[in-house]
Amino acid sequence: MESFLKRKIDQPDNNGKKIKRENCPHSVKCFRKNPHHFKEFDHPHLLKLIEMGSPVKIPSDFPQPEQVYLEQVEMLQSLLKSSHLKDIQNLPGSSTSTEKKPEKQDKSNSSTKTSPSKTQKGKNIAPKSSKVIDAVEVVNLVDSPILISGDETMMEKIERMAPYSVFFTTIIKAPETKKQENAITFTDLLCPSLGTLKNSLQINFMIDIDWLLKQYKERCLSSKPLTILYGDDWPDMEKFIKMFCPNVTSKLVKMKDPYGCHHSKIGIYVYEDNSIRIVVSTANLYYEDWNHYNQGLWVSPACKRLPDSCSEKDGDSPTKFKNTSFKLLKKLQ
Repeated sequence: MESFLKRKIDQPDNNGKKIKRENCPHSVKCFRKNPHHFKEFDHPHLLKLIEMGSPVKIPSDFPQPEQVYLEQVEMLQSLLKSSHLKDIQNLPGSSTSTEKKPEKQDKSNSSTKTSPSKTQKGKNIAPKSSKVIDAVEVVNLVDSPILISGDETMMEKIERMAPYSVFFTTIIKAPETKKQENAITFTDLLCPSLGTLKNSLQINFMIDIDWLLKQYKERCLSSKPLTILYGDDWPDMEKFIKMFCPNVTSKLVKMKDPYGCHHSKIGIYVYEDNSIRIVVSTANLYYEDWNHYNQGLWVSPACKRLPDSCSEKDGDSPTKFKNTSFKLLKKLQ
């Protein structure tokens, strides 16, 4: 079922053959500048721009502002130079690009056939005359084990970090982050010490539903009702949800412009005692944001349901957080 998800990361098979990466589904409309996006997806139009050499000239019929493509080209060139995209050969600015040099002919074979060159370890690599090779070696990190930070319960962490309740995500490549007192993973937000989860709402711009459901499954909550509001239109995401996610209700919020547009990253968790907990974070709901970047989160205390006779102003905090949250949710209706 993961074939529906565009953020699936290809990896070499057991025979060492490299699988071709998927082209970015947004093609020339892509405005991403995240290096992980460029490691996951091919952008043929950007590679052609790089092949043309400097200065880079953006075609007038490209839909995004010129500066977007220039920054994307710079990002891609940086990845090429740092050998993150090891199998893209002979592009200007790439550390693997080579100038044509006279090649010594094998004395034992005077034929004109070209054979792949060899590395010192004896592995085949592309001949120097090759153009862009589409297959790219990418390690599949999405299927890495889900981390649950430490033996301490989430409630114990919240009590220790009171009254601020500000936390940061752990980073796989920085093991020291797992030792920080205020470091958590997404599964910590689903810790049973916070209450028995009844249902939840996730509001975010980018949501990888497969990754998100894996987090719920880790806490045996994959069958609990989940509502998601998202802004990044992934190909076949609605089809995927209808086929494989009977407990998920989804709504795509179409935004007029991808730039300078407010998009909240909020999780609302409802418990069996009808209390709720609100989490405000800086992270999108997909693997990279929760494992490669230092993201921040604020976790609210459990907010108990007030009697029906109370007004909307009752139970609010000095910062008017309750009233502001109500206004936001009403706007999203």
